[in-house]
Amino acid sequence: MTARKKNAFTLIELLSSIALITILLGILIAAIGRVQREARKSVSSSNIRQIVLSMHLYATSNNGYLPYQMDPDNNRDWSGILVDEELLPEGEVFQSPEDNFTRRFEGQVRSYAINSSKWTYLENGYKSPWPKDRQAKPSKASLIPPNIILVAENFGGAADNTGANVGVAEFEGLDALTRDFYDEQGAFYGLADASVIFKSSAEMNEYRADTDYAGNPLDPWKWKN
Repeated sequence: MTARKKNAFTLIELLSSIALITILLGILIAAIGRVQREARKSVSSSNIRQIVLSMHLYATSNNGYLPYQMDPDNNRDWSGILVDEELLPEGEVFQSPEDNFTRRFEGQVRSYAINSSKWTYLENGYKSPWPKDRQAKPSKASLIPPNIILVAENFGGAADNTGANVGVAEFEGLDALTRDFYDEQGAFYGLADASVIFKSSAEMNEYRADTDYAGNPLDPWKWKN
């Protein structure tokens, strides 16, 4: 009588299979994580582009001017103006998927801000799209150089996570340094030509409000009159 051949795994084969499956799962999970991060980045970049385009649409119907930083006649800021004018829907377009910070005040989460000139020494001849006075008339969209920042990611928690701070220098009169929101150590910035760039803190800190910029035409924060 012929003995039947055993088909069972040996202990070494079983352990090897488990190790291989573990390695493959690790690779798969890491790949999924990268895809998810890229998807979140894509959403934020798209949000910024939509906001900038909406500002240009607003300008076409308002003698070429961008929306006010703060409407002098109504209690609404630039984002509320765009919503009230039905140029953007209220909600997710103003929120970055990476923004999970609690706010000091309840209300709509807004992860983006505009490039105002609170920290600009206006006497040096440089200007930003929105003037120092929050209720002053902003610039005409057609006069802003294409490389100038209009909107950027603007979130980050206080040390005790009790409220969101501004994320990038000079935005809306809020004082904080440029922040890094991603593994690549950077943030998204929407330019006047509706393009969106990704820059690190180190790259953006080359441009500071406490210098005269030596007439640098590539300064993304402001330009010379």
